[in-house]
Amino acid sequence: MQEQELRKLILAAGLSEGQVEEVIRHLWIVDEIPQINTTAAYKAAKARYDLISGFVPPNDTHSPAARYIIALGARLIDWEQNRMR
Repeated sequence: MQEQELRKLILAAGLSEGQVEEVIRHLWIVDEIPQINTTAAYKAAKARYDLISGFVPPNDTHSPAARYIIALGARLIDWEQNRMR
């Protein structure tokens, strides 16, 4: 998927321009999703996950978008598990 197509897809999912830039930066530049350390960061990450994950085919585990969603989901799970302790 080309960056322009991905950008349109993410915008169509309902993210703002700033959020799109953050996602694109993580997809193409950053190797790792930052830790979630606050409730606000969790809520923002969860909203991004909910919006974008519906646009990634379930059998896609290798595209940059899929890797981003998988890594973001793992961070969300880490936060949720740590909050339950």
